Amino acid sequence: MAMKDELTRVYQSTRRDGPEWEREQCGGMVWFGARDLNPDLKLKLLTNPDRFFEHRPWLKDGNTCSVVEVIDGDKLYVLKRYNQKPLSYRWLHVFSTPRALLNWSNGNVLRFFGVETPRPLACVLIKSAGMLLSKAYVLMAAVDGPSLSSVDYAKVKEGTPANIPQQFAQLWLKLDALNATHGDFKASNLMVDSQDRLVLIDLDSFKFHQLVSRKTRQQKKDMKRFFRNWKDEPEVACLFEDALKVEGVSISSV
Repeated sequence: MAMKDELTRVYQSTRRDGPEWEREQCGGMVWFGARDLNPDLKLKLLTNPDRFFEHRPWLKDGNTCSVVEVIDGDKLYVLKRYNQKPLSYRWLHVFSTPRALLNWSNGNVLRFFGVETPRPLACVLIKSAGMLLSKAYVLMAAVDGPSLSSVDYAKVKEGTPANIPQQFAQLWLKLDALNATHGDFKASNLMVDSQDRLVLIDLDSFKFHQLVSRKTRQQKKDMKRFFRNWKDEPEVACLFEDALKVEGVSISSV
């Protein structure tokens, strides 16, 4: 099966009932979830997902979205809420796919194809008037480790954590093979987990492209955005550039 056909098959399977994922709808609420999610946590998300945003420190509190940690037994998750937009915005985007649902599908597809990204466990869409999105939520596994922006650059130069530039180059190739771009390729959207793996996070602007020309244009923006992280660290920038060259990727040609 061709890569494109396989990608489409997996992508579509994240939106319906199957052996790995489930889809349920009750009134104005639509649920997508991993079948191995703790049933008690699922019930809490279905009945009142906002409970997790009460009386606890938030990882992010913005107008567009809010993020908190969720502890369930010995497991740690991150819950992202897409806050309600003005009525005019919701009518204008009534036929658009919610970003929460894009995150759910994109994350699961990337993991299927071997890209390190937090596992999505659930997506909840809450609609009013039968079709207008009010709020949406995505539950993901938490990453145990710092962002690339806070990793000691000296350690990157020494090769610890393990081969970060090489991992980045391989990540770039994987996304290129999938005709995909991240859309916000800054160092804070890459994390280094407890096993020294480079993990891609924040898929809000992520896209699988139908047209190679559009992918190429966005790749140029992604590459430019990534290297802005190292404008004051030319030695680190060279490490990433060299790793890309080893994999046959020329920065000037992207």
